[in-house]
Formats: sequence, C-alpha cells, structure tokens
Amino acid sequence: MGKTSLSKNFGKRIRQLRKSRGMTLEMLSNKSSLSVRFIGHIERGTQSASLDTVDKLCSAFNFNPIEMFDFSEVTSNEIKQLEEIFFVLLRKASRNGKMQKVLKLMFTLLKEIY
Repeated sequence: MGKTSLSKNFGKRIRQLRKSRGMTLEMLSNKSSLSVRFIGHIERGTQSASLDTVDKLCSAFNFNPIEMFDFSEVTSNEIKQLEEIFFVLLRKASRNGKMQKVLKLMFTLLKEIY
C-alpha cells in the first residue's frame, strides 16, 4: 500500500469513525485540538497525518492506534449494494428452491456479521 492509498484509506477511516459517532468536523476539532481545515484535508487524503496527529485522533475517538488503521469495516452503502445483489439473485433463482435456500442462508449470515 503506497503513501497515497494509505493516506486516502486513513482519511476514509477518520470520516467513517466521525460520522458513525454523529460528530461534526467542529466537534472532532474540539476533541482533538486539530483545526477543522486540517481534519478535512486528512479525511480527503490530501494531507498525511503525523504520529502526533494520529495520537490526538486516537484520544478523540478513545481508540488505540491499531484500531485507527483497521480499514476492514464495511460501509452501510456497501451493505445496501450487497442486499440489492442478493435480491436480484433470489429473483433469478425463483425456480430453484435449493439455490434460494442457500442465498437466504448466506444473506442471513452476512447480516449477522455486519
């Protein structure tokens, strides 16, 4: 993973964490002592975060640094896309009872995971 993709992924993670906590940029700015403008740049991946900045963001989110770099979370938009794909597959498998059962089971498992 190169610098650009790491910065972009880190920025997406910060935005996702902020929004999932119902925080505005101003709220995160107050909790982290970072400027709104700088946080915006980090979220867009146009500026990299130093270790001190990562530490301030970790404190603001009450996270440890390892959790800050966990880019594996699936967004709600991605879950909606998966749901749409499953419904299309279910319609196509309407004449195949076994396939419908398998798809429904997979869908149930995915919903429990996410």
